Amino acid sequence: MPLQTGQYKNSPFLPARNDRKDDNKLKINCNLAVPDQGFLLKPHSMYLTGFESLLAIINSLTHTECDQVARRFELKSNHKTENRLYLLFSFIQKNVDADDERIFNLWRRKIKNDITVNAYEKAKSQLKQFILETLRFINVPGHDAYLLERLDFANILIARGLFTEAFKILQLTEKDALEFTDPLYACIINYKMIQFLPHVPEKDRPANVHELMHETGNIVGQLKIYHEIFSFNLDVAMFARQTSFIQNKKQQQQINNLLQHPVAALKINTLPYVAKCTLLKSLSWLYRIAGDAGTAHRYQKELVHVFSEKEKYNMQYRPAQYLAEWADLINISIKNNFIADANDVLKKYQDICKQYHITDAHTQLIIYNYNITIQLQANNNVIDKTIVDVQWKIINTAHQQIQTGHLLTFILTVMKGFLAIKEYKKLHDAYILILKSAPAERFDVVFAAELIYTLALYEQSHMNNSLQIVELNNHFVKQAESLYRRMH
Repeated sequence: MPLQTGQYKNSPFLPARNDRKDDNKLKINCNLAVPDQGFLLKPHSMYLTGFESLLAIINSLTHTECDQVARRFELKSNHKTENRLYLLFSFIQKNVDADDERIFNLWRRKIKNDITVNAYEKAKSQLKQFILETLRFINVPGHDAYLLERLDFANILIARGLFTEAFKILQLTEKDALEFTDPLYACIINYKMIQFLPHVPEKDRPANVHELMHETGNIVGQLKIYHEIFSFNLDVAMFARQTSFIQNKKQQQQINNLLQHPVAALKINTLPYVAKCTLLKSLSWLYRIAGDAGTAHRYQKELVHVFSEKEKYNMQYRPAQYLAEWADLINISIKNNFIADANDVLKKYQDICKQYHITDAHTQLIIYNYNITIQLQANNNVIDKTIVDVQWKIINTAHQQIQTGHLLTFILTVMKGFLAIKEYKKLHDAYILILKSAPAERFDVVFAAELIYTLALYEQSHMNNSLQIVELNNHFVKQAESLYRRMH
């Protein structure tokens, strides 16, 4: 039975569609993802409206994309509306710093028409839609969404009984999948070809048809393994919520049961990149809590190697996610108490950011945050004062631009740093900032900040005079009561 058009858009084997990024040339600024050519919306313009949204989309276009938009306008040059829209597109391109009113006046004078504001708003909406539709037709062979569009096109041909034509499309798509992306895409495409191979006339079948048929079992096996890995990582996540170390024989047996199948999966050469990474993370964590630090360390080293191998591909097609994976790996190393590894991974993270000129405030805060954490853990709360001061300076400068969850983490870490270097005045300022920034439901962060601040007051009372102990006690009791009320 032929599969329906669009089936692969939400396939369990593939990342969500809005995670597929691409750009003909690497372009990274702040912590925004690279523009998405595969579907309609640019991720960083999704939350903007009107002129801002249109401006964000046009500014994110590469030279290739701009050429494609211009070429499509040329094809419709006999339409008056498209000519007007092209003029609007050109004005926004050439006047990137201009505001909405200036663009409106330039456009109105150029077309020599007493156009209304409502007509201008409609033109902006039409131009935005025109650009977004054009992006769908830009073919980039290595792009995930391009492969999926080809799969959808093949499904349309299959549904209409055009098996030979669909088979040729899939053959070309499989070639691109093997050359540019993870083998899983090639597996799915290959399996798809085998599904309707009997419908293809014998003269149009490939010479290696027997190899394709023989490979069917391997493909099905890999897809099954992928499901097993997904299930395994889900089990590990659930187990992680219950314990951080082995407490009894039942938990030891749970770990032994979890480890039966996934270790064998690592021996598959064509195991997809994402599956392999999540599998290695889970194995490292499980062996650590089981008390086998050597094996846990070995899997973590292998994970670093897998990350490094895919650097060029990931920084071109999914830079934001790739950097987040490295940051997560630093965090895992710290939690596993692999301090030397944490330092090595942090250095690699810094090298990647330097190589690709990623210097936004968020990335710098991540680097300093892990620097402080590693130093505190490795040196028994002895830390370089300069690192803490720089982190605090960046937070003060850019705290309004940082997502709240990340900001709270950064402030808590800098509070620990100030406590270690005995900068009580700055610690108090950081404490006030966290109270202002934390939403009502984040009482856990507020409580952590309270504990650090209380320790600071305690240290000060010993350094100055014992009368401050009374103040400390009153303050802590008051905050504990407040926290209790929030929790209940």
